Amino acid sequence: MSATRAMILGLSAAAALVGGATAQTVEFRFVERTGQSFIAIGSGDNVLSFAVQARVVGLVGTGIGSYTFDIQMPGEADTFGTLTKERSSNNDNSIYSGAPAVNNTVGRGGIPYQYSYLAGISASFNGHINVSGGTFTNTPGSQEIGLITGSCVGNALLGIPGIDVRNGDVLGAVPPPGDCSDGIVASDCNPDTWNDLHTWNSGGGTAPVPANSDTAPFDPAIGATYLGVGGGWVDVYRFRYTVSNLTPRTFTLSFANTAGHFGAQLSNQLMFNTGSWAAANSGSASVSVMPLVVPVGNPGACCGASGGSGGCAAGVDTGCTGAGMTFFAGGSCAASPCAPPGACCTGSSCAVGASSGCAGAFHAGAACNAGVGNPTTCCEANFDGMGGVEVKDIFEWINAFFLQDMRADSDHDGVLRPFDIFTFLQLWFAGCG
Repeated sequence: MSATRAMILGLSAAAALVGGATAQTVEFRFVERTGQSFIAIGSGDNVLSFAVQARVVGLVGTGIGSYTFDIQMPGEADTFGTLTKERSSNNDNSIYSGAPAVNNTVGRGGIPYQYSYLAGISASFNGHINVSGGTFTNTPGSQEIGLITGSCVGNALLGIPGIDVRNGDVLGAVPPPGDCSDGIVASDCNPDTWNDLHTWNSGGGTAPVPANSDTAPFDPAIGATYLGVGGGWVDVYRFRYTVSNLTPRTFTLSFANTAGHFGAQLSNQLMFNTGSWAAANSGSASVSVMPLVVPVGNPGACCGASGGSGGCAAGVDTGCTGAGMTFFAGGSCAASPCAPPGACCTGSSCAVGASSGCAGAFHAGAACNAGVGNPTTCCEANFDGMGGVEVKDIFEWINAFFLQDMRADSDHDGVLRPFDIFTFLQLWFAGCG
């Protein structure tokens, strides 16, 4: 088993280490497909649907021909939840984009169809969940899916939607179905980009047959969608984790750094050899993975969280612990708990706090006093903000009123009118404590 895996992938020792010296890099990352970034205790939604995605960095016109990795959640005990494969491909081999659904069938769940060649030979390559098998040894005390190996060869390649729908006949005749089992009636078991280079005439000619080492280019659109040609992210594995232990904690999804179990091969064209087409190996890539941390905790509002509206995002306490973050247990961002504090004026009384708790006039970012004996923030009678409440404040106010300065809108109705004069005089005679 291990010999077959090594032969198909051709992984070099240099490709198995993060941060290799080559500029051609395959990046992997974990994505929660429904947008759920945490498990909130008591929410009733304890299911996380993940995709492992990959992309090529540093090369134009190159995709991912094959890959291998072991998924691991270190320290997340087997009893803390249940792992299973999720649907990745439709019955026509296109990418499944519906609601997350459990599916353990090779070519439909886990590894997507276009990379299912080895898994079609042995289902072991579609991932061992928390059990040892082949060259994978399970680690007790950690959730794992091991021996995941994708390879775009043979039927897995030719069954990609749109890659083999013509036969190169300039007369357009439809031959009997080919023996490549890709389900396409017009198929001749050769990629259309090869047929376009080897056209023939069924009215007086014979269909050409590819020779060993014949090559064909990627169709740009198909290559981008299914093999990451062009540098876009593509799903290379899907799985689900149903959390049953709701003890507050965080767990991390990453790859186990097991020799021979972490690598990727690049491909910049298709090649025919010994009766099969494959995404040809154009070299080993250095590989890297971006781990994903998932918190399990009590729900609330997290202030200082990136991506939140106004610096606020729904979250859990165990995931709101970074520098500059503040957690409000049971809070909601709708109540604006993360708004900057300021001065709350109730009459001439002043208190610093959040806008959500202020029943009077709120002044964001303001303090309550500029100095002893000179109240300003909540003292509208101290119009010039100097020396406390004095007669000259009246003249300063009248000047502002005739200049249509909205600071003279003493009744705060948005309009300057004579009634503001009486309101200001009432405030002036009341003074400020």
